[in-house]
Amino acid sequence: MDDLAALTAWVERGEAPQTLAATLPTADGRTVSRNLCAYPLVSRYDGHGGPADAAGFHCAPATRR
Repeated sequence: MDDLAALTAWVERGEAPQTLAATLPTADGRTVSRNLCAYPLVSRYDGHGGPADAAGFHCAPATRR
């Protein structure tokens, strides 16, 4: 789903998205992707796939330290 459509559905119909896709460049020019999770969940690496790829992450409860 495209992020603008997800935000529009949230504002106009009250349907909050579970995740939004995000990408950013690193200092060395690579691209890292993650899914931004609905609060209070956070994105956690599940140990499979590359750590720069959103597919290797899932939304999970935040842990207190």
